[in-house]
Amino acid sequence: MRNVTRVFLSLFTLMSAQATQAEEILLTTEDYAPFNYLHEGEIVGIGPDQAHRIMSEAGIPYSIKIMQWSRAIGLAQNKENTCVFTADLTPERAEKFVWVEPLYTDKMVLIAKNDFSKPAETIEDSQMLTIGAQSGDSTQEVLESLNYKNIQTTKDLALSVKKLLAGRIDAMAVSYDYFNVLKKQGLEVKEILTLKEVKSGFACHQNIDTEITKKMQLALNNLISSGEQDQIIENHNK
Repeated sequence: MRNVTRVFLSLFTLMSAQATQAEEILLTTEDYAPFNYLHEGEIVGIGPDQAHRIMSEAGIPYSIKIMQWSRAIGLAQNKENTCVFTADLTPERAEKFVWVEPLYTDKMVLIAKNDFSKPAETIEDSQMLTIGAQSGDSTQEVLESLNYKNIQTTKDLALSVKKLLAGRIDAMAVSYDYFNVLKKQGLEVKEILTLKEVKSGFACHQNIDTEITKKMQLALNNLISSGEQDQIIENHNK
């Protein structure tokens, strides 16, 4: 009887280990070109293209879902086996997540309409402006850390762009590459000030299995050392 019990216990332990190993990781992201966006029904971009290669090389089952940013980052903070990308690594976020990085390094800028003429040569000058930002995004965190007071947030980045073009805000904080996307779309906007250089990556739930993030980091390191990361970034910044 003892031998039978041991066999059952061994089988149960093995099955539990296999179930844990095979558990799917949810990767959440937002529509924010060129980092992550929908193209012909597929989630593509600098982040997703790297995510597919990283998770495949690491042998980790996963799914990617695109959603509003506040929900995407909220799930990664509150739901186990979830990571959000392409998330900026800020001091406020550093201890809230387990990080796999860098997926990208960019700079955060203030942009305004082409006819903008108010003083904004320094951060102190621009603190007098009404600035748009996406709610829960790193742009909001950076603006607050730099003591901007007149911040107007929206849940959807596109809404802030509309407010900017309509003259309801003076400027808005975005990544430099997103600014380039807007320029390519023909929007009459210009960069008026660089706020900060930012590094981005996967921000994973604090209780994620460390073996999973180690495998992800190793796969990302290989992607970088092979030059494939640079190629992906170049492809989406053309």
